[in-house]
Amino acid sequence: MQPRLEASGLQPGLGAQTVVAVPAAVKGGWLEQALLILDINDDGRAHQNRKIIDFIGSDACPEELRQSALERAKFIVENDEAYEEYQLSDEDSLTYEQDNFFFSSLGLEGTYDVLATAPNVSPANREKIRETTQQIRDKLVRANLLPTSVDPIIVPMTTEIPLSLHLSHANLILISELLLDSHEQFMEKVIAHELIHGNEKTRDLHQESDLNDELFPQISFEQTSFLREGLVDWLANNYVMGSPTSHPAPYGPITIARMKQYAPNIAFVEENIVPHLKAKMKEGEVLAEKVAALLRNKPGETMLLTALPAVPGLASKLGIIEGVTKQGILKA
Repeated sequence: MQPRLEASGLQPGLGAQTVVAVPAAVKGGWLEQALLILDINDDGRAHQNRKIIDFIGSDACPEELRQSALERAKFIVENDEAYEEYQLSDEDSLTYEQDNFFFSSLGLEGTYDVLATAPNVSPANREKIRETTQQIRDKLVRANLLPTSVDPIIVPMTTEIPLSLHLSHANLILISELLLDSHEQFMEKVIAHELIHGNEKTRDLHQESDLNDELFPQISFEQTSFLREGLVDWLANNYVMGSPTSHPAPYGPITIARMKQYAPNIAFVEENIVPHLKAKMKEGEVLAEKVAALLRNKPGETMLLTALPAVPGLASKLGIIEGVTKQGILKA
């Protein structure tokens, strides 16, 4: 007989998954109440929120993530009225907003469907994926391409597209078990790409977006994504392949074109950023470390505020790029 989430408002909806006991913090349905308060998914929220709830109540959800979700939900439920009436302190208001961003990340269109596949991964494959991802993370840290503070929660899932996903506000990386059947370079590149995103810290999404608009009005959200993905994929290719312009051979549903979707971004970095960094390098310094540093925004600042002033003329060159998607991909 499987344990149930009694009196919690969390009832399993995926018949194949195992639901585990959760702490008393969820009593009274805090998680479900929080998702309804935040109105994460608008008209379709009942079905979509159920997927988030089922995942968090399953054995596929890492305990660290479950505890974080329950604590955040409890804070939202207990402080929602005070937040709406501007009665919270500045610190508690920021905590409320960060908790909102956390659940918004889980509730993004398509993300909840990916999370819903997590219980279908076998325990053995979960362990393999987490172990492999942790090993790559440790190697990136030793290579000074990732700060030691970056240690995301790893959730294996089963989708073909996407094969991986990085949710910064949830400190979460989703990795598909299909990568276990791919060749080593392909798997390492996909995982390294998502991990390297962890160099950039986003505490308050709205505040940072407003700051970018104020300081760099000529740079759009899409152009910012173009630069971000160029830096990240430059680093991932360079780390795995030994060259930023070399790409692993494609695998399964990933075509050559999709494997090279960020090639224009990398070319932009090679042409407009790398020469400047090389010219400023001192003996013993490593180019890849310099590129990684452009992603590492200081608290209260943004990636643009770190990268653009570091490279003269970069803002004007980035601002003329057209035809970019929100994912930072240059349209054909």
